[in-house]
Amino acid sequence: MSKRSSFRQALIGGVAAGVTAAYVVRQRQYAAAATRFRFPAGKALITGASTGIGACYAERLASLGYDVVLVARREAMLATLATTIQQTYGVKADYIAADLSTAAGMDTVVQRIKTGQDISFLVNNAGFSTTIPFSELDASVVDDMAQLHVLATAKLTRAALPYMIAQHAGTVVNVSSVMGYMAEAYHSNYCATKAYLNSLSGALAKEVGALGVTVQALCPGLTETDFHTSAHYDAWDKAAYPAFMWQTTDQVVTYSLQHIREGRSGVCITGWLNTLLVQVVRHHTVGRPLMRLFETVMRWVTAQTAS
Repeated sequence: MSKRSSFRQALIGGVAAGVTAAYVVRQRQYAAAATRFRFPAGKALITGASTGIGACYAERLASLGYDVVLVARREAMLATLATTIQQTYGVKADYIAADLSTAAGMDTVVQRIKTGQDISFLVNNAGFSTTIPFSELDASVVDDMAQLHVLATAKLTRAALPYMIAQHAGTVVNVSSVMGYMAEAYHSNYCATKAYLNSLSGALAKEVGALGVTVQALCPGLTETDFHTSAHYDAWDKAAYPAFMWQTTDQVVTYSLQHIREGRSGVCITGWLNTLLVQVVRHHTVGRPLMRLFETVMRWVTAQTAS
């Protein structure tokens, strides 16, 4: 073996050992931080709370002792969930029936946050997607998605941050998606608005992290909710995607809360498969051929669904 080959092998081995050691040390730091962490008392406001990730987050926060304010469009479902939470966890559960894709709905919730001055945990979860070509989307749907994902999240977060900063404690979770790192056909508006959430959350985490406030962009992949049962997904077949790609809402929320306990702000990608997918997309040297393969598979799945 030549000296050059020996040096190369030693270098690769040294780098691998260094990366492994750094990973182990970092994981121990996360574990230590989690044992010291305590969620501050207060009130949590969750949007899109009637079902799915929002409902799961509402129950988990209630189990941690938070009083909750539930926000969604469907008042009957909110009332039922609020009653369940109060009876199960012994906390106060209020609700606001509001459509956050409208200016009136946004203003109602923003005013509740500003006047109450008591929200220490905000979950911006309300959202929806479509599987329709952008050129065929009704203009109102384009507007509603941008209003809901971008403007409502920005306004509610802006309303909540001053109180959290004054208390030197608080958490904002913006429910985004791994698709915020992608540019997928038939999901163009969704990908774009979720990319905004990732960017906003990352920047805010740097702005307010030293002030005691955690900001997280929660990026799940395929999740077992009624998200894919809306009218926008009429031609979509869940069965086309293998079971290992799916996560439960409980798994998603557990990832989110664990990252918070470990003192990790910024982006939380749920699970190794979603993390790998995002890394492939972000690192283009390896990512391009793998993304072409991924897109080919997605086209095949779409074709199977349509047929």
